[in-house]
Amino acid sequence: MVVCRGGEQAFCSFVSDGRHEIACDIPPEKGGKDAGFLPIDLLEAGLAACINITLRAYAESRKMKLSDVVVRVSMDKEDPEQVFVKEQIELIGDLTEKERKTLLHVASQCLVTKTLLKKFTFDIEEALPASTMKA
Repeated sequence: MVVCRGGEQAFCSFVSDGRHEIACDIPPEKGGKDAGFLPIDLLEAGLAACINITLRAYAESRKMKLSDVVVRVSMDKEDPEQVFVKEQIELIGDLTEKERKTLLHVASQCLVTKTLLKKFTFDIEEALPASTMKA
């Protein structure tokens, strides 16, 4: 679970998982200070990081000579019915053509991709302040 709290600046928010924190904000032309990632960028970042980690772990477990992976993710949200996700994966290292094809296939198996492909259901409720909750 992650928790997001507002900051002292207009729209700056801080997201924490209890161990790490990241700032989100909006650009000045929309009233923010550009003091952090756009929230939608975190969705793209989560996908890119998951692909990156998945590929490095897979290659390491199979002793592939993958020295680095660069993943670029962008989302085209213009269509009201669907989102087009573009993933560009740069595989750096002494890899065979077969290993490269395998790694590109493995990229689609990362947990974030699998999660985004599922149907989502949202349950939104007002939470009590932590200070009023009973243990």
